[in-house]
Parts: sequence; C-alpha cells; structure tokens
Amino acid sequence: MFKLLAFLVTMSYVAGYSVDVCYASQKYPFVSSLQDKFCYSKHNLFKKPSKNNMGKILYWVKDVNNLDEKDIIRLRNDVSKYGAVVIKKQRLTRYQQEAFTAKLGETIILPSSFQGNNSYLGHPAIAAVSNYWQNGSWKGPQHSFGQYWHKDGNYFPYPKNFIFSILYGDEISSFLEGGGTGFIDACLARDYAPQHILKILKDTKIIVKVNFITDFRNGLKEHLERYPTAEHRFIFKHPLNKRECVFLFKVTEEQELFYTQEELRAFDEIWKFMQQELFFYFHKWSQGDILIWDNMAVFHRAMPIIDKGEKRTLYRTMVRINL
Repeated sequence: MFKLLAFLVTMSYVAGYSVDVCYASQKYPFVSSLQDKFCYSKHNLFKKPSKNNMGKILYWVKDVNNLDEKDIIRLRNDVSKYGAVVIKKQRLTRYQQEAFTAKLGETIILPSSFQGNNSYLGHPAIAAVSNYWQNGSWKGPQHSFGQYWHKDGNYFPYPKNFIFSILYGDEISSFLEGGGTGFIDACLARDYAPQHILKILKDTKIIVKVNFITDFRNGLKEHLERYPTAEHRFIFKHPLNKRECVFLFKVTEEQELFYTQEELRAFDEIWKFMQQELFFYFHKWSQGDILIWDNMAVFHRAMPIIDKGEKRTLYRTMVRINL
C-alpha cells in the first residue's frame, strides 16, 4: 500500500496534478502513516527537506564591539540564514548595545507608551525585559509581556518590517526556572505546509493594525495614530535569504470580519500545524548571551518564568535592515 500510494503521488506530480497527502490522511486513515513523509508542499516533494537551524551559535564572533563592515555583512546573512543566532560570552553596556545595533542598520525607537513601562531611562531604543522593575522591585509571579507568538514590527508595511531583534542577557540567575525565548521557523513552515492550506491562503492579505497587538493596544492615541494599517501576503519571498516564508497574525474575534470562514479555518489549522517540534527552537538563557533573530524568518514569544524572585534581566533593541 505504501509503495502504491507513493507511486501515485509521484506520477500525479509528473502529470501536473496535485495530491495533498496531508488532506488525504485526514480523510482516509489508512494513509495517515505517510503524513510525516509527504506532508509538505509541491515544490519540496523531490527536494531534500529543509532543516531547522535556529539557535546556531556563532563561534566566529568573539566580541561584537570589534566587528568591522565585512563582519556585519556576514552577521546579517547568518541571522537571515538561520532565523535566530546566539553569540555567547559577551559583555555590553547600554551604550555599547546601542552602538552594535546601529552598525546592523536603522535603529528603531518605539513610542514610550508601547514599552509597557520597560523603557530604559536615557536610552529610548532599549527596553528592559525583566521580572524586576528598574527601581529594583519584583514584578511578581503574574507579570507577563510578549507571551504569545508574534513577529516584532509586523505593524510596518513590507519591506519596512525587515527587522532584527537583539536581546542581551545582562543578569541571569543560575537558579532561574523557565524564562526562555521560543521560536517557530516561518520559512520551514512554508516548506512543509499542507498543500490545501496553501491553496486557500495563497492570495490572502493579512491585516495588521497596531491596536490589534496585545501589548500595544493601551498605548496613547497619538502613538497609535502614527502607524497606518499594514497588509502582508501570507506567502512572501524573504528579501535576503530568498526563501518563501509565511506571515501570520493571531486573529481575534474583532478581526474576523476581514476574512472568509474558509480563511479563518485555514489560519487555525496552520497555527496548529506549526506547533510541533520540527519548527521549534527554545533558547535557555545564560549570562552574556546575545540572541538575534530575523522577524521575517521566525515567530517568537517569551516563555513564562516559574517566578520565585530569581532575577532575569535582558535588554532589547530592534534594527531595520535596509538592503
């Protein structure tokens, strides 16, 4: 049965037809064992499947303070190639992080009301990502910020949403439990996405308004008004790594009117499809880590801290890459 179905799938592609084994496995249980082998889109059927390379440690970077122009070009390429990269054992002041960020491209400064009281005094481009307030008091076990899958800068139109995020691990308790950063590879998800979902969403435009964003919706009116509605294609070609990737935005009930019921069902299905180990990387923080990710290539989220008062302080900057 396996050889017969594999032969039929192969011949259908040779003949120019599409067999969606992902869909077939849902309709006909006897082919469900083939799902892992064939459950990705047409253009990958005869290619070696892509791999999840997120979390690549860049051993060639010794000190980010000493990178020259060629190093910066290499670093940009590595970030887009791997989606998320790690540079170990660094020491940065806030001024040095600003200078490093500016070398990569155009530094992004968010309005103060979008920072969730986390902007760093005297450094408007830096946000403190910590379970402690800057006055030294503990935020408590219920505090959360960024604990949902998203892309930074998704409220900017293409190509202004080509943004790297940089997190520096300044103070990490050795007793900390949880508090990592999670990633989903948006380009790998495109490679493996079920064909019937791609058919439904191939022409879909994803609508993003800044007040849709959980952490920003309570921002000042004059800050929210700076950002017009952005539209993004569900499938787009990455400007640097040249791969096709997917763009998604968690649709709430108030946003459903922008989409058909078929599109909404496809959104739910693709989100569920991406919740598997194949597409994941979870970064466990060590002091001195620099984590850089490409928001076109990956989704990310903060992972909850099992908060017993153990300190974790990261500093975030964002930079637009202008090619």
